[in-house]
Amino acid sequence: MTDLEKWLRPKDVSREMARAYASGKTVTQISVDFGYPTSTTSYMLRDYIPTKEDMAIFKMKFAAKQLRNKKYVR
Repeated sequence: MTDLEKWLRPKDVSREMARAYASGKTVTQISVDFGYPTSTTSYMLRDYIPTKEDMAIFKMKFAAKQLRNKKYVR
């Protein structure tokens, strides 16, 4: 895919970036691989990267579940 095609179809590139992010790469590594600035890469991945609030909610639910499970095991 050429640079022009990447700029004309950002959704396709976003999916590829999301796959790379899911495989464990950081936003900085992805920006270097795809040739975009880090801010542009973060903007393109905004639909795929969970927010801090989403992460906090997930951690609280996970901790509550772990506490419930330990409560009944004893």
